[in-house]
Amino acid sequence: MQKSNSFTFNFLFYILLTIKKTIGVVSVLIRYFMTISTQIMTATEFKSKCLGIMKNVHNTGQPVIITKRGVPFVKILPISSEEPF
Repeated sequence: MQKSNSFTFNFLFYILLTIKKTIGVVSVLIRYFMTISTQIMTATEFKSKCLGIMKNVHNTGQPVIITKRGVPFVKILPISSEEPF
């Protein structure tokens, strides 16, 4: 009986550690790649709506993050009038 309880405890402990690590990684990625107003989309979605997205970024000033296979790949930002080219 004790072996079963030990196995259950170890298994639950492993699950909790995995969840904690996952939440930590996700929260770091969220803080790094996102602000409240940032939109995230896949490369495929960006490809099909490119001109509209660029117009929206220019008009609203809200950046867009493009992901490739679920990983943030590029961030599209508007150019302000004060920035040199």
